[in-house]
Amino acid sequence: MTDKKWKGIRINEVRLMGTVPSDPQIIQVADNSEWAYFTVRTMIFEPGTNGQYHEIDMDVPVVANTPDKVRVVRKYVKAGRELHIAGYYKCWEANGTQQHAVFVNKIILGRSPFTQQDTPQQDTPELPY
Repeated sequence: MTDKKWKGIRINEVRLMGTVPSDPQIIQVADNSEWAYFTVRTMIFEPGTNGQYHEIDMDVPVVANTPDKVRVVRKYVKAGRELHIAGYYKCWEANGTQQHAVFVNKIILGRSPFTQQDTPQQDTPELPY
């Protein structure tokens, strides 16, 4: 006999790599816990009418709903951040419309966006050779 709950989660497993286009929203839900909502912009390839594949940007909604993951999102996930998300896809109906999101199991932080430093570099150190 198989565990149907486990099987369902494995079927909907998602891995995303992409960039966060805007800062996450942290909201408080009914049981006073916090959830983090953000999107990850990733790229997919779709065949065109001529048979060649084209790159298409796609924003994927992501939800972090456990305290440790919300803490990571609050501290590290900002606009421009590169992420790798491992999670599961879930869809539901709310107010008569179909909703969907990827729920986070694991967040792997990529590099932060480059920011130019306004202070000029002082002395350039001598190379050791």
